[in-house]
Amino acid sequence: MDLMQSFDAILFPADGRPPHVVSLMTSPASFSNPHTPAQTNAARVPHPEVHMEYIAEDPNMRAWHYQTVEALDMMNKKFANPYIVYYPVVSRDGMPFPVNRTVRDIQEEVNKGRRGREDQLWRGNLVAAKFADDHFEQMMDASMADFPILKNYLATHVSPIRVTSALTPAPTPPTPPSLPPPPTPHQHQHQHQHQHPHQHQHQHQHPAPAPAPTTSTSAPATSAATTIPPPSPHGRIPRRRPPHAICRARR
Repeated sequence: MDLMQSFDAILFPADGRPPHVVSLMTSPASFSNPHTPAQTNAARVPHPEVHMEYIAEDPNMRAWHYQTVEALDMMNKKFANPYIVYYPVVSRDGMPFPVNRTVRDIQEEVNKGRRGREDQLWRGNLVAAKFADDHFEQMMDASMADFPILKNYLATHVSPIRVTSALTPAPTPPTPPSLPPPPTPHQHQHQHQHQHPHQHQHQHQHPAPAPAPTTSTSAPATSAATTIPPPSPHGRIPRRRPPHAICRARR
């Protein structure tokens, strides 16, 4: 058995190029059958990472996953020759793979221009292989005659992986603080009373002084009026003496 064996597969490039046939390399891998330990089955491991850009190059880690295509929607019978779609999951820098524009265009064509969610789109280069049995043990050559089946499947199925960073909204810049509206006259008066309570207390503690008494120039006349003698029994009011005359009489 050859150490390296290749099979024809269909590549769906992520950069928008049309799908085309490529050579998919496989290497032998032996594993024990758990039901019959004495029997050892020989299988081949595919290497789709050769056709995947930006994929991690770690020999101790498998940086791709696969999705089986055994039937289409509304089918009640599986394919005699099923397919497997290989897609990348681990990139070199840890960033998400670019959206597969070829598959996205196929989905928009089938869905009449309606584009799917960003986090559900297929990403990276996709490699579709064909198998000779429904146990996926023997790979066989695929051709562009298998393209309509794979096109129908990719157009109606979203990617198995979810890229949450694709939906992360960009941070919005902070809005500058707005100035408060000017206070109304009633609010201004109420605020003035609350801000200056000591002024009103000072006014209550120190009442305004009483006005000074005014002097009158008619005080001598008033004194003289109080000294007017009573009327005489004859009904006549005696003649009022001037002040200086009263003083002379007292002397």
